[in-house]
Amino acid sequence: MKILGLIGGMSWESTALYYRLINEAAKARLGGLHSAQLLLWSFDFAPIAERQAAGDWSALELVMKDAARRLVSAGADAIVICTNTMPKLHGEVQSVVDVPVLHIADVAMTRRADRRPGTAHACAIRRTTRRHPT
Repeated sequence: MKILGLIGGMSWESTALYYRLINEAAKARLGGLHSAQLLLWSFDFAPIAERQAAGDWSALELVMKDAARRLVSAGADAIVICTNTMPKLHGEVQSVVDVPVLHIADVAMTRRADRRPGTAHACAIRRTTRRHPT
């Protein structure tokens, strides 16, 4: 079984949801008492939220890259960013690790297309839909 690295703590509630859903999927797929093999990097959300509000995406990029590197060093075979906003930094995070960084939009669109092709919708806050300046 592959080890999935979770970058969480943005907020802890979303991280808990990702943790639960990933483990439910592992149990449904494998049966019995199986669960996912996960590594979790959890941020204190207050400083993250402050940087988001200030538009300090360069600082956020640095902490996200560091978290991804730490998870890969610990043995992660792939990374998931457990929030709706921070996948804005997907490409930057992917550039520093040699494992896949799964993008929430790709997974959501694939899942939605499996159910009802051509009917994907997204709901997000403004900060989620705007790309930070490069």
